[in-house]
Amino acid sequence: MSNLWIAVALITLASAWMLFNCIRALGKLDRPVRLIGRDGIRFPDGVLIAWGDMEENVYYAQSYMGLPILKMVQIKTTLAKPRVKKLRVAALAMDSDEYMALCDSYSQGGGAPAAR
Repeated sequence: MSNLWIAVALITLASAWMLFNCIRALGKLDRPVRLIGRDGIRFPDGVLIAWGDMEENVYYAQSYMGLPILKMVQIKTTLAKPRVKKLRVAALAMDSDEYMALCDSYSQGGGAPAAR
């Protein structure tokens, strides 16, 4: 019987932790997750990866039966630290083609491409 209570306590703690993280994320809605500009891509932790330091910039979008499962950007760099920088971008309102076009535009010294 005590094993059952331990299992219930662990599930309750995990649920409370997930709820805490969801509520904590609501306080960060007014801040941009990632800034794309002429100098490179700046992440929320303050890391700036310049366009010249990027070896690979990939946008992953996976879905299962039409339901989105994962949207993530992965950047491999020539820097000693970080070698690879990953960021989940589930709320990003663009697909991989739009993201890559935006990155190409900024990396070539331009600005944001004209809206369609």
